[in-house]
Amino acid sequence: MWAKNIAAMLEKENDRDTYDIGMLDGLAGQSSNWMHGSLHAADFTFELGTEYFPDEKEVNKVLHQTLKSVMFFLNNVLHTGIRGHVVDYRNGNPVVARVLVKGFEVSFMAERRSEPKFGRFERLLLPGNYNLLVLADGYSPQYMSDIEVREDEITELTIFLMREENTQTDATH
Repeated sequence: MWAKNIAAMLEKENDRDTYDIGMLDGLAGQSSNWMHGSLHAADFTFELGTEYFPDEKEVNKVLHQTLKSVMFFLNNVLHTGIRGHVVDYRNGNPVVARVLVKGFEVSFMAERRSEPKFGRFERLLLPGNYNLLVLADGYSPQYMSDIEVREDEITELTIFLMREENTQTDATH
C-alpha cells in the first residue's frame, strides 16, 4: 500500500505520468529482501529518469520530484505497526522467536525474529487487524488473534512464552 502511494507521487521524466511499483520476487538477490529479512530495515529505490547519472541541470528536478514521496514514506512507516518484546513467562528473560504475521510471510524472505539481547521485534503494518503466531525452540507456540493496528500508532506488545513441559531449563536463557 505504501509503495503504491509513493509511486503515484513520483512524476516520470516526461512530467505527465506517474510510476507504478515493480515487485521483487527475491530470486535475483535484491538488497531490499536481504535488508528487510535480515536487518529488519526498509530499502527503497527511486528511479525517476532514464539515465544512470542525470545531467547536473536535472538533479534539482529529480530531488524535488522525490522529496514528496520520501516525506510520505518517513511520516507513515515510522508510526504504524507493531513492536514489543518476546520474553520467558517464568523469568522475564528475552527469547529469540519467530514473529509471524499470518498471511504476510513469503518463502523468499527470512522469517522475522526477535533479537537476542532484549527479545525486541518490530513489524511495519498498515492499519487493520492481524493474527500473530510466535514460535521459539523449547516453547509452546503463542497465537494472538485480532491484534489491532491503528493509523499513526504503534501497537506495543509484550509476548510471554511458556516453556514446553519436556524442555530442560537452560541456565543461560
